[in-house]
Amino acid sequence: MRVCPTGATYRTETYTAVDSRLCIACKLCMIVCPFGAVHIGTVRINGHSKPAAVKCDLCVERAGGPACLAACPTRVLSLETPQAVMNEAIQDSAKRYLAAIQAQGQAATTINSTVKGDLS
Repeated sequence: MRVCPTGATYRTETYTAVDSRLCIACKLCMIVCPFGAVHIGTVRINGHSKPAAVKCDLCVERAGGPACLAACPTRVLSLETPQAVMNEAIQDSAKRYLAAIQAQGQAATTINSTVKGDLS
């Protein structure tokens, strides 16, 4: 996350990670996390305890993926990429917007245009 003053939080291709060694427990990542997935806990580094941001790392070291997915008795948990979640949210938002316009009796029109050639 860009908000971290020490660079302790960073994004990989599939999740946001925390490097506890760099974390100063300022809580900025907690404030900006839209999922409430970050908290401050006590971690041990080189035999010493210190407060640091802690969050799920999706069991990146586990061959079978996140343990919570395998352990969920009802199988309601799933793993989605951040881009897939954003795409779904955008589509849902657009559908609700069009439905609201149509409910007001207005025409819901979209315009698609393709520019060909030089416009100068």
